[in-house]
Amino acid sequence: MVMAMLWTMVVSFILGYITRTHLQTLTFSPSTTPLSVVEGQTVILSVTADQSMSQFQWRHNVTLKKSDNDSRTQSSFQIANASKSDGGEYTCTGILLNGSSVSVKKTIDIHYISEAKITPSYRPYIVSIYQVNIQLVCDVDGNPTPSFKWTKGNSTSELSTSSNYKIPSVLKSTAGTYSCTAKNPAGSKNSKLEIIVQYSPIVEFLIDGGQNKAEGERVDFRCTVDSNPKADITIRSVENETFSYAIEDGSSLNATIEKVDCLDAGSYQCSANNSIGKVSTNIKNLFVRCKPRLDHRIYDSNKIFEQTLEIGEDMNITFNLIAYPKPEVRWIFRNAEGRYMQVSDVGYSNLNISAVSQLSTHRITLILTNVTNSDYGEYSALVTNAEGNTILTYKMMKKVTDDKYLIIILGVVFGAIFIILSIVIFVLIRKRGICLKDCRFGNYLKESEDHVKSPVYANKSFHEIKYEKNDFKEEFAETSIRSNYEETIPRNDEEHPYETPVSKIAENEYANWKAGSDNLNIHEDEYANISSKNKKVEGNDQQDPNKLIYENTEPVFKPKKHKGSFLYLNNGNNVESLTEKERKMSNIDDDCGV
Repeated sequence: MVMAMLWTMVVSFILGYITRTHLQTLTFSPSTTPLSVVEGQTVILSVTADQSMSQFQWRHNVTLKKSDNDSRTQSSFQIANASKSDGGEYTCTGILLNGSSVSVKKTIDIHYISEAKITPSYRPYIVSIYQVNIQLVCDVDGNPTPSFKWTKGNSTSELSTSSNYKIPSVLKSTAGTYSCTAKNPAGSKNSKLEIIVQYSPIVEFLIDGGQNKAEGERVDFRCTVDSNPKADITIRSVENETFSYAIEDGSSLNATIEKVDCLDAGSYQCSANNSIGKVSTNIKNLFVRCKPRLDHRIYDSNKIFEQTLEIGEDMNITFNLIAYPKPEVRWIFRNAEGRYMQVSDVGYSNLNISAVSQLSTHRITLILTNVTNSDYGEYSALVTNAEGNTILTYKMMKKVTDDKYLIIILGVVFGAIFIILSIVIFVLIRKRGICLKDCRFGNYLKESEDHVKSPVYANKSFHEIKYEKNDFKEEFAETSIRSNYEETIPRNDEEHPYETPVSKIAENEYANWKAGSDNLNIHEDEYANISSKNKKVEGNDQQDPNKLIYENTEPVFKPKKHKGSFLYLNNGNNVESLTEKERKMSNIDDDCGV
């Protein structure tokens, strides 16, 4: 019994050994280990056994997979469109008819490469000039590990073979497109990055044909600006604010002077500014050749240079000129006798000659202190440069003293006064002669074909008689303007034989007046006394003490102090105010000179 059991065990061991030794012929196809598979490919794994199997089992790592096609001696497993996750260990197990099993393994390596990406991820990547340590990284996932190649633009030259590319300092030349190429058996991937370098403007400024021009030529200014971003550009004159040209967001600017003037000479600049915030300027000097001339901005075209000085005063001659190149100046003096001599301040303490120049403008000065009699005359400046010359003359004259001027002025004034007085006296004498001829007792008689003369006392009283003769009315008046006379004495008839006797006229006049004396109302403030020649006669009428008395003599009316109104008698009518009549008849008194 024991022997039978031992025998069975030995037989089973021998059979199992034989079976296991025979299954060593179970193989994978393809046989390569590890098996490399490119991502996206399809691969079929096949296992072949040299004896029949009851079944086959497939596992991916630890995950059980279903076989695609099995037979007693062969089994296969397909990996379609292989991906990164399909890589790993695959195991195929064959189960014998007696229940025993045998396994075989295969490792699959999936080759792949992902899309390349360059960081920083900004597109475009903007940097500033002179920025340091710019790091570019090419990010790629691949199996096996890819190789790298960095290039710029269209160049094939390698910048780097690492996944990173470092720019130590940014320059203008740094700008461009950078490419990263990653490569492995699964393929190659490429990524690009544009780098923009921003920098302040770099200005190039020039004058066509050079900076030295002749007056009247055309001048063209050209300004070119290299900047990123584009700049605002200005061309202007430093000295002349009216000359200015500008453009926004540009790269170039031109300006022109059609006919350049000597005063256009000076400094011109081109300035550019962009968002970087820095202003860049380039300056050029323009030189304009011209012959010397007076500065028309200061002097009129007809300016006369002269000065009057007294002996001992100081002379200052200054000329402002326009000229280029800088002129030479010679001073010439012409004295009162017409002799010419060159003026120099060498050896003279009271003479100073100077010149101040600024490109095209110049100021020349001659100062002579303590002028003497021999210094009067003409001072001329001969100004010369390569373009021509000009002569400027300054005349210094001797000044007449104030006393002499005063004597001359007073002589003229007194002479004029004498002439005017002579004319006035002549006119008055002539008018007085006419008045004496046609007046009685100093009164003027108005002339008329039908006038009647009547004696009046113009300097003592006012008396008007109205009467009609040949339908012609005329008024006579007399007024007192001299209150210090107590009496008036009529002229002797013999002195005027050609006139009606005074006594006769006075008698007729008094008779006419007497006839209406009852109705006469004479104001006592105006008439108070009655006089005849050298004797005063008081009124004898108690009711009317102012009534006139006739005692074989001419009536004379003597008024008291005149109060501003005039009285007249009109054949017995009442006394009336003659203020208006005075104005109407004022020419009578004026013509008689009273």
